[in-house]
Amino acid sequence: YRDSHSFESQEKTLEKIPFSKIYALTGIQNIHFNTIYQLAGDPTEFLEGDTFLMIPDLIAYFLSGAKRLEETNASTTSLYLRNEGKISNELLHIIGINESLFPPIIKPGETYGLLKKEFLPEGFNKDIKVIACGSHDTASAVLGANGEGDFAYISSGTWSLIGTELQEPLMSEQSRLYNFTNEIGYNHTIRFLKNTMGMFLINEIRNDFKSKGIEISNEDIAPLVNMAKDIDATVDVNDPIFEKPGKMIAKMDEYLAMTKQEKPVTPGEYMKLIYRSMAKDYKKTISQLEKLTNHKIDSILIVGGGNQAEILNQYLANECRIKVVTGASEATILGNAMAQLIALGEIPNVVEGRRDIASSILSKTYYPNC
Repeated sequence: YRDSHSFESQEKTLEKIPFSKIYALTGIQNIHFNTIYQLAGDPTEFLEGDTFLMIPDLIAYFLSGAKRLEETNASTTSLYLRNEGKISNELLHIIGINESLFPPIIKPGETYGLLKKEFLPEGFNKDIKVIACGSHDTASAVLGANGEGDFAYISSGTWSLIGTELQEPLMSEQSRLYNFTNEIGYNHTIRFLKNTMGMFLINEIRNDFKSKGIEISNEDIAPLVNMAKDIDATVDVNDPIFEKPGKMIAKMDEYLAMTKQEKPVTPGEYMKLIYRSMAKDYKKTISQLEKLTNHKIDSILIVGGGNQAEILNQYLANECRIKVVTGASEATILGNAMAQLIALGEIPNVVEGRRDIASSILSKTYYPNC
């Protein structure tokens, strides 16, 4: 999805309906790979099918035979009307897709059906429920986020999803201009967040150096960055030049040349530049979040595999002047399990589930040190 195939369909769609109208209907930020633009790319592909299923729902269909559209994932499509609980016929008509393709909505904790007998061990006669989780990975990750107080979360992986949990959508003109999104979470909460660049840049710069014969292990990163000199430069990590994989060193050099900034030399200098730029971008997003919600953020909880980037965690604490806490690196899996266990009555509610997560993980806190 990082290639350019959806840019053209995004442009054509926005010629038919302005993004301001799409945002007013759905509250979802404008990204070229949103489902609405991918479907608009070639609607004739859907003439022979009878049902549209997203990947998690397709797996649930294989397991149970039930065709459903899970709400947290559906909400990210730029087609879902939260208050009406359905896909927008108006938007489907504009992009040339028949509304009859879309099955009923299912919410996290509800049951698709029973596991097909063919998947049961021989002689096993009990019914096994196929339960919907928050099938969008960030929905499950946020459910597994065990923060306290007025915290912002960062679900950190290839992308960084920076936001807070709300009870109602925030779809102001300013939130649209800041490109914040209102995705649905467990219990119909709102994942009010912004999708921004994550560990993709670090992974790509490592891959690029590897192609040049320089292998950088996870253990190598911290000493290389700590020994690297400070570069008088900052990159916009969300610039389109960095979105596609490949040749990341050349792209960094090109960006720095265009913006007349100092160029790194060593692998450590490149990685330090990326981490510092990411921290500055996160700070900007946190400031926007505070302005939009009218709440002062007093801590940042980082979940997901990216929370193991200790240098970035410290840079972020220094930039934002607040503490940064690591939550579960496997928050998506834990949130998925929590939704199922609540549905089965094994956990009473989300508060208890998050408390269980907090007591079962090793957490680290980073305080500003400069």
